[in-house]
Amino acid sequence: MKLLGRRAIPRCVLHLQVLLALFLGGLIACSWPLWTPQSQFPQIPLKPGFVWTDGWAWTWLGIFGLGCLLLLAGSFRHRQSRIGALLLLTAGLALILEDQHRAQPWFVQALWLGFLIVFMPQHRLRTAVTLLTASIYFYSAISKANPLFLEHHGKLLLEGLLRVVKLEPSRLTDSARYHLPYLFPAVEFCIAIGLLWSKSRQLAATLAMVMHFILIAVFSPWGLDHEWGVIVWNGMFVALAMWIWTRPDDIIPPKLKWDLPSMLFVIACAIVVVFPLGRFVGVVDEWMGWSLYSPRSKVVQIELLQPASEISPEFPHQTRKKFGLVQGDAVAEVFAADRWSLDQLKAPLNPQPRLEYAVALALCERFDAWESVAVSVEHRSLFNPAEREKEVLRGKAQIEQYAAGFYFNTQPGPRFLPSK
Repeated sequence: MKLLGRRAIPRCVLHLQVLLALFLGGLIACSWPLWTPQSQFPQIPLKPGFVWTDGWAWTWLGIFGLGCLLLLAGSFRHRQSRIGALLLLTAGLALILEDQHRAQPWFVQALWLGFLIVFMPQHRLRTAVTLLTASIYFYSAISKANPLFLEHHGKLLLEGLLRVVKLEPSRLTDSARYHLPYLFPAVEFCIAIGLLWSKSRQLAATLAMVMHFILIAVFSPWGLDHEWGVIVWNGMFVALAMWIWTRPDDIIPPKLKWDLPSMLFVIACAIVVVFPLGRFVGVVDEWMGWSLYSPRSKVVQIELLQPASEISPEFPHQTRKKFGLVQGDAVAEVFAADRWSLDQLKAPLNPQPRLEYAVALALCERFDAWESVAVSVEHRSLFNPAEREKEVLRGKAQIEQYAAGFYFNTQPGPRFLPSK
């Protein structure tokens, strides 16, 4: 297979590249501090102690931007589009290497799209991208198919929808309030299955557009008032559904031969579809496995045993409510690490227990708060919400020892920590 061909780029491939480059640029802009060598929020590298120098950090971000520009310029020469996707893929992985927090779900999706643009023959790209999109909806639906979703994210999404239509929750029956959230995974599952067949593909794409327009309204200032990045990402799904809807008959399983292009196509599609299964054995993060707005069976929280102002004047005041002095063994105040991330980086914190724990480590090390911070670890049953077990870690020895249970690094990068 000629990796860098010179043929004119097909219109459908051009549209995908423009879609990817524009939305990716918009999403980076919405969470700009996250991608810079900042010290306001802990950076958690994949390798303990790893950090790019400031010069290299900005260089990788520049290479990533260059990749987006080359994708836009790919309408003139196909060589530019694949080089652009390759730069985007390489620089994206380098950025995640320095900070796991950058593995936002939309960023992971963009890297997969870049991977397909690099390695897929042009006439098979639409098929591969449709398989990727269907797998996102499928795994997202599976992650919500449990009663715990109804108690947490399901209620939240329903509340946002009711705000948009200005309907009081009391107008709904108890049964309706309980069962309506199941429409979200049910619709996702229908979209995933519908995208796989040519006769239902346009209907599934239309359903996807309707769902994401509703989600845009739910996350808008008239609903839950989420960050702009969430709204832009849903807009990207609308555009992607339109891209699939325009030429559904192009998405057909090509006749495979025992040649290199066909084998690469099969291998690439298998990687894209099978990779998220690693979430079920703990080797792939929830977001990378397309568990989106879904409950977690294991939750790590940071508890403050005294007010933030008494720990240090510089300690971030991101607690879930205003509180007075916590005395003795009274219920501690929970530190809202996700809200802190949104305030500082304009991006949500990866909900992995590893990342919340890493933030706790960073706070303890920077402010010498080992005796002022506790880490609670709660195990929840997805199918029996009442079944919960909680463990509280206190003191430097207990908190540091817990790191041994994680596969990836939990040690914060040096930028956030005081110089020794």
